[in-house]
Amino acid sequence: MPTLDEIYARTEPLRLGQLIKELKEVADADGTVPRMEKAEKWVVFDWDYRVPVDLYSYRGYYDDVAIEAKLVGPRNADLGSFIKMLEDRVGDDMEGYKGGTFEILLSCRCWAVEDDSHAPGVGIVGVFDRGYEAVICTRVFE
Repeated sequence: MPTLDEIYARTEPLRLGQLIKELKEVADADGTVPRMEKAEKWVVFDWDYRVPVDLYSYRGYYDDVAIEAKLVGPRNADLGSFIKMLEDRVGDDMEGYKGGTFEILLSCRCWAVEDDSHAPGVGIVGVFDRGYEAVICTRVFE
């Protein structure tokens, strides 16, 4: 697993396939909390303790994916369910913000958003294993 410094030094957002791979690596690692089961690990973003709740076309680049982050919303907050949701969506079609249909591919870049009306340029750059949770790391791209 990469260090936090290595994750935040990345120069472009992760592709969906790489995000799934890194999430699975955290899911397969043993938790550092006593009696922690793999299925009990959570997934959160690196700001405001937000959790991922949905995936759709990113407003900035319609053929990229946006992963919506909410302050509350336990749906998909456990790591295993989130990985399954991402894998299940690969191959699905998504509607672009102003129209058009785009296929969700493993090669799509991943962005973090608060809702579907924003394109803040916050790319997902990696996943950090905190032992009891997977932290989705983000940074702003100009």
